[in-house]
Amino acid sequence: MTEQAKRFNFTPITLGKDVKKETFKLVENYNMKAIFLGTRRVDPYSASIEVYSPSDMDKDWAPFMRIHPIIDWNYEQVWTFLKDFDIPYCPLYDQGYTHLGNITNSGPNEFLKQADGNYLPAYKADGKYEHFSRKCYKASQDHLDTKHFIIVYQNTMSDILEVIKAITVLFGSCPHISILELKALKEFLDAVGKCEKSKSMEITIVHDKHKLSKEDLMGQIDHIENYKILEASEAR
Repeated sequence: MTEQAKRFNFTPITLGKDVKKETFKLVENYNMKAIFLGTRRVDPYSASIEVYSPSDMDKDWAPFMRIHPIIDWNYEQVWTFLKDFDIPYCPLYDQGYTHLGNITNSGPNEFLKQADGNYLPAYKADGKYEHFSRKCYKASQDHLDTKHFIIVYQNTMSDILEVIKAITVLFGSCPHISILELKALKEFLDAVGKCEKSKSMEITIVHDKHKLSKEDLMGQIDHIENYKILEASEAR
């Protein structure tokens, strides 16, 4: 932290473990108006986040604006930025991790494992396999909700935020939503299928028929009868 404070010319502030409580100190003592976050839309529970999102004061957070400048960046864009500007990052990313949570829910990404047992660095990974460093995508899958929506796109998906908002209105205030490119769908479903909890999960796959035909979608899905298919316009 000291090295980065010198490099970027800022004075670090040490906060306590209760982040929610500590934000009140930042507002009161430092007149904090906003916080910049590195959240991306593919992160858990972040699918419907806006670039500018007011804090949840109804959930006892201090009043401030949450700003998400990279919310719509893909995996490759993140690593291009870090490498081009020589920005330091956690050394675990050089040991095959493509996601860092905590010691219980993160591990090296098996798609980066080499024949000798070593792992390539994170920036060598194909973005479609980014989440396979999360242990919830492996055998236990403990973090997947019973009701799970997968929005699938081929290259880009128009009005994706509107689709997400519609899903939350139709099916509940905070369903678990994943956004996947078509070529990553089969690996994702295979990983979920290995989970004991998947037997009680209701998975709905959402696609935009104008961008991705149902035939192309079904070509990536084994045991189609296990999933609900929803056309994006039906969710709007």
